[in-house]
Formats: sequence, C-alpha cells, structure tokens
Amino acid sequence: MRSLSASRNFAGSVDGATAVEFAMIAPVFIAFMLGMTAYGIYFGAAHSVQQLSADAARVALAGVNDTEARTSSGTM
Repeated sequence: MRSLSASRNFAGSVDGATAVEFAMIAPVFIAFMLGMTAYGIYFGAAHSVQQLSADAARVALAGVNDTEARTSSGTM
C-alpha cells in the first residue's frame, strides 16, 4: 500500500523537483547517446577502410585474372 501512496505523491507533486532533476540529467543522457552514435559511425567507417585496404593489398599481392576483374567490378 505504501507504493501506491508514493506514486500518488509523485504524480501530484507540484514543486517542480521532477523537472529540475530531468533538466540536470537529460543533457548528460543526450550527450551520452550522441557520443555512442558518433563512435558507432566512426567504428563502422574505420572498419570499412581497414577492410578495403586489406582487400587491395590481397589483390596487389596475388593479382587478378580477367574473370575476377569482371566479377569484382560488377559488384562494386
């Protein structure tokens, strides 16, 4: 029963404490989420560049024949 009373007090609060707490926490949370998104984009781009350079080095060492050249140019 105490939980129900606490939820009524929280919902009926008019002193603005919830708004102040949200104003303090929201910028930190938003910055954290944007940072994770930016890092994910960076990580994906870095992985793509690394994979591209590995593929280029593999082709440079092994060489390609005409069939492989036609196949790889058609998929890119």
